[in-house]
Amino acid sequence: DIVQITGSQQYATGLHWSTPGTGTFSPNDTSSNIFYNPGAADTTAGITTIILTTTGGCTNGSDTMLINYLPSPSVYAGLDTIIPGVYNGSFSLPLVPVVQNAPGVIWTTTGTGTFIPNATTPSASYVPSEQDYLQDSILLSITATGGCFAATDYLVIEFKPFVIPNVFTPYPASPGKNDFFVINDLPANAQLKIWDRWGVLVFESTNYQNNWDAANLNADTYYYILTVGSKGYKGWVQVFRDK
Repeated sequence: DIVQITGSQQYATGLHWSTPGTGTFSPNDTSSNIFYNPGAADTTAGITTIILTTTGGCTNGSDTMLINYLPSPSVYAGLDTIIPGVYNGSFSLPLVPVVQNAPGVIWTTTGTGTFIPNATTPSASYVPSEQDYLQDSILLSITATGGCFAATDYLVIEFKPFVIPNVFTPYPASPGKNDFFVINDLPANAQLKIWDRWGVLVFESTNYQNNWDAANLNADTYYYILTVGSKGYKGWVQVFRDK
């Protein structure tokens, strides 16, 4: 980092900048307004003395200033995470960041969840919103604040979708074991439509309760559209029956 310095003098014809450090002055060491580019030894020591001396006077005076170097801030947001299941309003993800050389942080999210107790607590917890669960993933970022400059890191929260089976065996093929088209962890108000291979709608529900048993339908392959919130899932399911 380059330090901008402005000096002044009275009752002398000029001035001169110097340092016991290893940095350099730009554009030169005799201008009032200069830039000091610290050297490696300066930043290692953590401090540099800058000396301004008058020239051309009867008695030349001098003044000094100190440049202190703070360590660069760094943050690590933590490991990417997969959250299984569906929204229930009670799940929270503990955040365990690593923050160095920064007095404060702020968390942000591309989702609509909340940070508990707040977004400026490093070890906060993130509570995903119902809308978050409708996304494939969201991004959390943590930014160091209050240091010389900001440092930011990210973690990804991936929402594991529910598993939609592609086969079931209605009664009496396997009584009590796989009688219905069951989609585990399906949220409320999921809409399901099922068609046969000729495009005939054979089942429809605006709040599917895992209760389709392909009653009065032949063993065959059927095609569905499942809508959960703003997301849609398309696929097929094969119905097996005893011959």
